[in-house]
Amino acid sequence: MKKLLTLILSALLLCGIVTPAFAADDVPEGFTPIRTAEDLNNIRNDLSGKYILMNDIDISAFENWSAIGTKDNPFTGTLKGENHAIKNLKTITIRDNEFAGLFGYIQNAALSGLAVDGKISITSGKTTVGGICGFAEESTLDCCRNTVEIHVISTGQSPQHLLGGVVGFARQSELTACANLGKVNLTVKDETNSHNENSVSGGICGLLSGNMSDCRNAGRIEINVANQLVHLGGLVGRLTGGTIKTSYNFGKLAASAAAETPLIECHALIGSYEVFDLEESRSSASERVSSCYYLDATGWDSFGTALSHKEFRDAERFAGFDFKCVWKLPENAVMPLLRYESELPTIIEKTLTVKTGQTVEIETDGALVVDAVSDNPEIASVAGTRITGNHPGATTVKVTLEDGTQLQYAVTVRFSLLGWLWSLIHSFLRSLH
Repeated sequence: MKKLLTLILSALLLCGIVTPAFAADDVPEGFTPIRTAEDLNNIRNDLSGKYILMNDIDISAFENWSAIGTKDNPFTGTLKGENHAIKNLKTITIRDNEFAGLFGYIQNAALSGLAVDGKISITSGKTTVGGICGFAEESTLDCCRNTVEIHVISTGQSPQHLLGGVVGFARQSELTACANLGKVNLTVKDETNSHNENSVSGGICGLLSGNMSDCRNAGRIEINVANQLVHLGGLVGRLTGGTIKTSYNFGKLAASAAAETPLIECHALIGSYEVFDLEESRSSASERVSSCYYLDATGWDSFGTALSHKEFRDAERFAGFDFKCVWKLPENAVMPLLRYESELPTIIEKTLTVKTGQTVEIETDGALVVDAVSDNPEIASVAGTRITGNHPGATTVKVTLEDGTQLQYAVTVRFSLLGWLWSLIHSFLRSLH
């Protein structure tokens, strides 16, 4: 019986249905416990060590977080996050050619079960930035979740930026079951007008030459550029090797350029693809990308399959996805989630009373609306952020924002003679056109 229970527990752990938990003093042999912000900061004193988070950690006391690990002295150890979070990371200044993120440069390292929250807002000519890690070389990132907002502003000669929600540059590294919900924003101008193609931005990874599987992006990716060719992708800014499979992009893409220099490669999954050898064409290279999907409202990409908002709520549309051990699709979710993600999409319930013929603009705090639906459009209809009362009664209006948050309005429509007459006149005038 004991052997049977052991086998069952092992299977549950493998599928992520249960996760190992460590008591306050129950630290795996060979690991150093991390309980405080100071403990986390001290990792830089032994970059080859093995560490484990024992709880969530607030690092707001560090007003300008210096990423752990540099190119000359990379982090080469192991950090097990145990699904705990590093909160309130803040980086506001770095020097050119430095790396920004919780970790800066990692090599032959392993990061797992780690969530990071905060904001990176920097001005620099050349930088590599990721919420979890700036640069990962021959390393593994597993079950890492980023909600850090990344904002980079650059001017100068021949700027170079590699930005990703999770990792800026993953060289010969493995990314599995990683998620990005943070915004990635790049404003760049090359004052030399050289049109160098030096900058890339991606939801999960800026530049990828490794393998990615079971990853998802729901963060908004923005680029404002002049005089430079920039690559923008919902999952990866530029793919230069390896494979991508069983992953999706739900995040909005926004790209703008000076009128005289519209030099942007922007696609819903992969911003640009590099041919790996002379015999390989783009069509044959598409075999490197399999079972990948994107929200149709985010744009277009030849490497994956476009799905509507409704289809994103249907697990059967995600061929190749493992919904037993890796993914889950809760009843009220607007997109598939990874099993280690404990929270469901946020649902904010509100009440609203309008008169017939009245249109009300709802507040979204600047977030874009990706879906809006009324249970009964005859009573109240919705278009984007505008709800209009049509006939007396009650209905529910659901507005989904770009990060998956759902605003759920209980709408009551009351009769108004003036509003009713105006709606009739308005409908008549529209019919004349």
